[in-house]
Amino acid sequence: MKKICLFFIMFQFFLFPEYRYLLNLSCENKKLLETLKIASFNFISGKEKYNDIRIIDENGKECEILGVNFFKNEMEVVFKSTDSINYRVYIGYSEKNKIYEKFKTGKILIDDYLLPDSIKSGVWVWTEKALSGIYSHTGNSGFAFHRVNFQKQFPVTSDDKIITYLYIEEENTPEEIILEVISRYRKHYYFSFGRDVINIKGISKEKMGELPEKGKWVKLEIPLSKIKEKIIEGIGFYNDKGKVYWDMTSINEIPVKMKIQKIENLIAPNTPYFNYEIEGPFKIDDKKITFLKLDASYSSSDKYLWEIDKKIYTGEKITVKLEGEKKEINIKLKVEKDKLSGEFEHKIIPDEEKEIKTNFNILPFENFIYENEKLYIPVRVENLTEIPVKYNLVFQNNKEELYLFPGKENGKTINLSLNPENEIKIGLYFYDIKLKEKIIKLVDLNESNFLIDGPFLRKNDSYIIFKIPEYSNVKKEGKFSKMIFIGDFSPELIHFLNEKKIEVLNIKEEKYENYLFNEFKFIQEIFDKIDNESLIVFFPFLNSLLRRHRIDEWGKVYDGILYLLSQKNSNIIITSPYPSYPYLEIFQSYREKIRVISEKRNFYFLDLYKIFAENGERFFKLNEYVYKNLPDTEGLQIIINEIDKILENEKSTYNKGRSTR
Repeated sequence: MKKICLFFIMFQFFLFPEYRYLLNLSCENKKLLETLKIASFNFISGKEKYNDIRIIDENGKECEILGVNFFKNEMEVVFKSTDSINYRVYIGYSEKNKIYEKFKTGKILIDDYLLPDSIKSGVWVWTEKALSGIYSHTGNSGFAFHRVNFQKQFPVTSDDKIITYLYIEEENTPEEIILEVISRYRKHYYFSFGRDVINIKGISKEKMGELPEKGKWVKLEIPLSKIKEKIIEGIGFYNDKGKVYWDMTSINEIPVKMKIQKIENLIAPNTPYFNYEIEGPFKIDDKKITFLKLDASYSSSDKYLWEIDKKIYTGEKITVKLEGEKKEINIKLKVEKDKLSGEFEHKIIPDEEKEIKTNFNILPFENFIYENEKLYIPVRVENLTEIPVKYNLVFQNNKEELYLFPGKENGKTINLSLNPENEIKIGLYFYDIKLKEKIIKLVDLNESNFLIDGPFLRKNDSYIIFKIPEYSNVKKEGKFSKMIFIGDFSPELIHFLNEKKIEVLNIKEEKYENYLFNEFKFIQEIFDKIDNESLIVFFPFLNSLLRRHRIDEWGKVYDGILYLLSQKNSNIIITSPYPSYPYLEIFQSYREKIRVISEKRNFYFLDLYKIFAENGERFFKLNEYVYKNLPDTEGLQIIINEIDKILENEKSTYNKGRSTR
């Protein structure tokens, strides 16, 4: 998607046996250049059709030119590289009137990633042992197979070939490798290297030769002359055992792109020039945007004045965002130094439009936090565009860059550490364009206008997090008008309690996406049914216990529940969960958590595990093999008796306090 080219003023010359320009080239990936042994560079030629190009390596050896492709005002030079990474290039005219052949440009099928929406089969393992780019791919140890079917078709001719690069571990060598080419109409072709040991029913293999050299990156070439359908739709990779790493796979050669480090105009040394990098055009929310990076640092000048689509910019290096459909981009550069000036004017033709497609999601996080507690919010970003994209994740005056290859499997999860501000915005940007935004709001526990959305709590378009304040319950002395039981109770137990003049606030037995959050919401809903003259006995709800919510999350939600209850009534007894017969250890951690919270917040705590420690099993038993989650009426009466003991003790303590006074 990116082109790097050089611009400069061109003058019309007649044919002279001399060179106009001297370029210095370099390559950043020596291993890649040494393996591919083919390189290229782009050069702005204007209307000129240069017929004399010489490329010299570091040792003075001249390189063979494999082809020159002339485009509108540009040319691409492809040459056979040597062991050098630095080269000098002379460009001009010659009376010999050389004619360079065109070089057939290749098409990458796999390099670092698979095209979006490709259909994979087998086991794909991406590894950083790479020749080209960042990753190579391999399969399982032992027999390995992995294949990809592309969602787009690649036309080929009889002269084309598949080229791939592979590395065979020297100490872990297969006996046979196979490259599979999938063409139109599900036609499969298999090209084999090594001994014939992979036996797959129904396939016919074409023998291509012995195994490639081991312990180094090697190029494989598969001629496509026998592919009758002239369409490539997929590629597969096989090895019978050992370990094989596969890297870039393409239709025809993909030269290594060389970087121009320096350029000299040998005829007019003061001629200005610049290089450029174009990204786009991109489609973003029905807008078309192109980014242009311009660099005139090769021109030793005091002043740089750019005119791009009739807008003026200054600076040696600039980045410009262009909006709207651009069939061509007009650029004019004017430079000045020591009262001398030079100008250049050129048109750039953009490539095809690419639509920026992105998944940006917040992953489950803690929805209840204590005051001044740090927030840890995991976010997931996935690039579904056809090309790699560099994103910026912006949050609380921080910016994190993400360079993502296409495909959901190449997405990245980032754990953000955030300060507990009342409103937090997390934005995903492409350059300065906001693609998506997530908003998190911190609210008080009294906020009831929210929806439960799976593991999230939402209000309008925002996520919400409840803040739990620091508090301590103040117990009230005196008599109580009535007793209220809050929790899970069967119809039989409710009838039993009502007969004893005990009011029951029973949570509804329904299916919810998140029972723990629903239990909190239930307390908010019954808030007005609680008066400050009653005694509240709160039993932890069963559904969140049975679903084994994380103990820390469960504890925070229940701390929030107890805070709400304490704001309406300070006379509260908190019980532990019912014993989980016959496996008492199941709820032990929740028992300990609610005990610690009750003591810290100054609530009465009634440990049901201790009450039913001796022969308590019989109150929960339906038959020899089946146990209930709730006790029978006899067991519930034992709990009521224990509550009466707590009240008697408190009454005795209260009376002693009064007599002392």
